[in-house]
Amino acid sequence: MKITFTNDGSDRLNVLFEPAGMEHDIPPGDHIVVDWPVPENEALEGSIDHTPPGLVLMPPSYLPLPSWDSAGKELDV
Repeated sequence: MKITFTNDGSDRLNVLFEPAGMEHDIPPGDHIVVDWPVPENEALEGSIDHTPPGLVLMPPSYLPLPSWDSAGKELDV
């Protein structure tokens, strides 16, 4: 399932990808797209925590989270 995270604030939004610990900033007015793994016929698992000034994304079972910036460039997560 593709989820778009948009920064509607006036400051950069830091996104932390766990468990790898990779971080990316979303500039104000910009977004990233994350392909969240959802096994067929199962519920959404993992966690998405918003604690200003950032987000922490933890996928289920440490599965990869392919992600792209607003220009379509794949992020190293």
